[in-house]
Amino acid sequence: MGVAFAATSITMTVADETGRALFPRDSTPSHSVANTGQSVRMDMSHNPPIISAQAGGKLAVKCHMDLSNPRPKIQWRLYRCPTQTINISEPIPFKELTKECVIETIQGGEESVLDKTVIQSQIVLALNWTHHGDIIECMAEPQVPWALGPDHMSVHIKDGITQPRLRERVLMNIQFAPLFLRPAQHLNWPVEKMHVGLFEHRLPQYIVVDGGSVDLDLEPSANPEVTSFVWYKNEDLLQLTNTITSSSSEQQQHQQQQQQQQQMRIYAHNSVLRIRPVRIVDMANYTLLATNSLGTARFRFFLNVTYGPQLIGPPVINITVAGRKAQLECQAKANPTPSENAVRWRRISHSFAHLDPVHRFYRTSSGNAVTTSESSDQQQQQQQSIADSVTGIRCNKGTWHNGFKYFAKCWNPSPGVLASSLTIYDLGPSDVGRYQCHMDNAIGSPAVRFVDLIYPFAPQVIPIPRWARAAPGTGYPPIADTAGMNGTSEGNHVTKSLQARLTCVIAAEPIPTVEWVREPANLTLVEGGQFRSQIKAVRPGLYHAVLYLNKPRDVDMGKYYCKAKNLVGEDAGQVELVAATEPDLPTTPRLLNATSTTLAVAWTQGFNGGPVQKFKLRWASNENPDKFMETDVAEDLESETIAYEIKGE
Repeated sequence: MGVAFAATSITMTVADETGRALFPRDSTPSHSVANTGQSVRMDMSHNPPIISAQAGGKLAVKCHMDLSNPRPKIQWRLYRCPTQTINISEPIPFKELTKECVIETIQGGEESVLDKTVIQSQIVLALNWTHHGDIIECMAEPQVPWALGPDHMSVHIKDGITQPRLRERVLMNIQFAPLFLRPAQHLNWPVEKMHVGLFEHRLPQYIVVDGGSVDLDLEPSANPEVTSFVWYKNEDLLQLTNTITSSSSEQQQHQQQQQQQQQMRIYAHNSVLRIRPVRIVDMANYTLLATNSLGTARFRFFLNVTYGPQLIGPPVINITVAGRKAQLECQAKANPTPSENAVRWRRISHSFAHLDPVHRFYRTSSGNAVTTSESSDQQQQQQQSIADSVTGIRCNKGTWHNGFKYFAKCWNPSPGVLASSLTIYDLGPSDVGRYQCHMDNAIGSPAVRFVDLIYPFAPQVIPIPRWARAAPGTGYPPIADTAGMNGTSEGNHVTKSLQARLTCVIAAEPIPTVEWVREPANLTLVEGGQFRSQIKAVRPGLYHAVLYLNKPRDVDMGKYYCKAKNLVGEDAGQVELVAATEPDLPTTPRLLNATSTTLAVAWTQGFNGGPVQKFKLRWASNENPDKFMETDVAEDLESETIAYEIKGE
C-alpha cells in the first residue's frame, strides 16, 4: 500500500540555445550578467525575475522537482502580455500584473534523469519581438483529481491531504531591432498599384488633399530605444528642423517644438512628420530609417496628394477650320485622374442670338434662301440640341447623322493626365460657336476650357427687329468712349447731345470689313467728323457693326446700308434712321430659372425710339398677388435680349 507524500519545491533553470546554463547562477537575491556578449541575462530584483534575451535566439527553460506521491505532472503556461508589463517596477499582485494577458498552454517534454526521485520537464522557445513582456510559468499538478483551494495557491487530495501549488515564473525582456508597427493606423493597407505622375508603386500610402495637412507619427517599436531617426524624400535627405538642445528642460523642449512647427511648413522630428499646408510638389516616396544598438529598420510610404483638375494650356483658344471636319482638344492633370464619365463637351453659346435655326440665315450665292426638307430640318435641330444641352456629349459617345456628327474621345497620354477631343463632322456655319470642355474629379473646382470654333463663311447680315431702325436720342456714352473694340464706356458718363446709333448684326468668319453707305447716290460715309464706326466681336461667328452719328440733322434721315465683306463673300443689310418716336413694346417675356429665393426672367428688347430706354419690371408673390413690387431696368445697348434676377425678401 502506497503512502502519499508531497514535494515541497520546484526549480526553474534557463539556458541559451547552446545549452549553457544561465539561471540560477548563484544564491544572491539579485544577479545580472555583466558580459555583454551573452545573449541572455537574468534580473532577480524583479518579481517575477526578468530574463533579457535577443529576438532570433532560443531559450531552453527547465523545471524540476522532487518526486511525490501521487506522481505530479509539470505543466507550462505562456502569458502573452502587453509590452508595458516589462516597465512595471513597483510590486503588485501577480493577478493584477497579468490581468490583460492571454494565457496559452505549452506542451513540455518530460525528461529522464539519473536521480529517480526527481521529475524534470523542458520547453524550447524560439524568441521574437512578440515575446517581449511575456511570462513563462511552470507549475506542478498531481495526476489524481485535485480541488482548488480558495487562494489557488494550494490543492487538496480527496482524502484531505494538502499540497501547496508549486510554480516558478520568469518575465521575458526581449531585445530587438526597430519594427514599424503603428503605420497601419495611419496609412491605407493594402494598396493597389497606383499610377500617379511618375510614381508607380505598391506602397502603403497616406492620402491628403492639396492644401490639407499631414500629421503622421510612425513611432517604431524597439528595445532598446531608437537612438537615430533619418527621413528621406525619394532618394534625398529630408533635413530635420530639430534644433532642440539636450540641456533644455522638458518644458523648454516642448515650447521649441511648438515654435518650429508653426514656423516650418515641413517639420520632421524623430518619427513625426508634419506638413502644413500640403502642396502638390510634396507628393513623393518618404522613407524613415530608425536605428538602435541592434540594427536599423526602414519604412517607406507614398504621400498621395490629391488635387482637382488643372488645365494644361490656355483656358480659351480659337480654332479656325476650313475643311469639313473640326477637332477640339483639351487636357488636364489631376489626382485622381478624372474618369471618362466626368468629362463633358457642350456648346455654351450659339453663333447667333436669334431664335430661329442657324442655317435659315444662310443664303446661296444667288441670294435665295436655303431650302431643306422637313426631316433634314428636324435632324439638324436634334444635332444642335445635343451639343447645346446641359448634359452635353460624354467620352466615347457621339450622335449619328450619316456617320457621326459629334464624337468625343478620352485617353491618358501620360500618368495623371487626361486628354479629350471633340470631333465635329459635316462642318458648316451652323457649327460655329463657343464650346466648353469640362473635366471634374470631385476635388476642388473642375478644369474648363473654352474653344471658339471658327469656320470661314461668307457674311450674312441678320435682320433683327430691334435694330432695323434707329433714331436720334440722348443718354448714350460719348462717341470717344466707344473707340475700343469691346464697346464699353469709361465710367457711367453719358452725353447730353443728340446721337444716333445704327447697328447691323453680321454672321461671318473671319471678321469682315464693313463699309457704310447711304441713300441717295449710294454715298460712302467717311470715317471722322460726324461719323464713327466700329466692329464688335460678340462671339465666334457673330459681330455687331455700329455706326455712330454725332448730332444728326433732318437731312441725315434716311436709309443706311452696311456692306460686310471677307475672303469668302459679302452681304449687305439696311438700317433706317428715323425721327425720334415712342419705343416699341418688349416681347417674349420668359422665365429662365426659379429657386426658393430668386427668379431669373428675360425679355426681348424692342426699338428704343431714339433715347436710351428703361424698362419697368413689376412682380407680386403668390401669397400677396395684389401687392406689387417694381424696379427700373436700364436698356442693354449691346444685346437683343435682357435678363434680370428678382430676389425674394
